[in-house]
Amino acid sequence: MEAPNLPEYMSVQDVAAYTSLTPEFWNKLRCEGGGPRYVKISARVVRYRRGDVDAWMEERMRLSTFQGGAA
Repeated sequence: MEAPNLPEYMSVQDVAAYTSLTPEFWNKLRCEGGGPRYVKISARVVRYRRGDVDAWMEERMRLSTFQGGAA
């Protein structure tokens, strides 16, 4: 994914825009587990490293529905 204007460490809102998914999706995924690694800077501040988000998305690449769902 091309992201020239995004910082290396992205907010939930940045990641949502980058992946075309909602901030609510990312918040829920973080609480339930199974998402990319993140940095918890404070009680209310979370950042995702762009490379970790890219790797997480890459792990979910499929060629057909026969390959199953997310890992």
